[in-house]
Amino acid sequence: MQKVIVGIVTFNPNIEVLKRNISTLLNENARLIISDNNSTNIEEIKSTIPDTVDLIENDSNKGIAVALNQIMKFSKQNQYTWVATFDQDTIVPPNYLEVALGESYTDKTAMIAPVIYDFNRKVVDKTSLVGAKSDDKLISIRKCITSGALTNTEIWHAVGGFREDLFIDGVDFEFCNRIIKNGFEIYQNINLKIEHSIGHGKVFYLGPIALDLHNHNAFRKYYIVRNKLYCDFLINNNINIGTIFSVGKIIILIILFEQDKKNKISASLKGIKDGIQLIRIEKKKD
Repeated sequence: MQKVIVGIVTFNPNIEVLKRNISTLLNENARLIISDNNSTNIEEIKSTIPDTVDLIENDSNKGIAVALNQIMKFSKQNQYTWVATFDQDTIVPPNYLEVALGESYTDKTAMIAPVIYDFNRKVVDKTSLVGAKSDDKLISIRKCITSGALTNTEIWHAVGGFREDLFIDGVDFEFCNRIIKNGFEIYQNINLKIEHSIGHGKVFYLGPIALDLHNHNAFRKYYIVRNKLYCDFLINNNINIGTIFSVGKIIILIILFEQDKKNKISASLKGIKDGIQLIRIEKKKD
């Protein structure tokens, strides 16, 4: 097996899930590093992790991009080839790393992604549908989320790491876009499977129409909306109609089906305003 390390990003994690994942990964003799974004239960985290696990304690919530870059920088400095990254709400199955690196990949492989099952909505996540429907072991894909994925440290460095100004949502897809633009590759290993929670989602059926409700809080709605617009511009140099429709759909679903409507709508509208402002700033750079 190539030299691999595991990184977990935490922010007020469920201690039992964290403990189970650490145990599973240590059974593969993996080195672990945790980047914590100022969790209120940091003392519980410290008492849970073994002394062999490295811990980065941030003094505030720096966002997923900063935490991922901290993990990647540590891993590259310690000469690891691959970093398997996990969110705190991902359930890691046994022998995960062995399965992930059990296939042959090209030198241009930047990321190895799993098939993701959303255990709240009880569906295969849409980012995994290509691999889930294929008989091939490896599928070339254009984007994936970072949880459950293995990232090559040299290619991470070559494309400039994760954009920290995005803070949380869209960080992974924007990173994937730079990977592809720079001539590197992303593969989905269909034998690699994880269970993961995306928000507090569920599937709501309106007659024959299935609607995905992620039920993110107002804080997340802001970044989801802002970064949808901003990342679309960064990736495509414009805002396409699909993104506008997607933002509108988010607001409609809040109005029709979600709780805390006032705060979520307010956060979404602020996300639209700030997203447009970021695009204007980006245009001035040209």
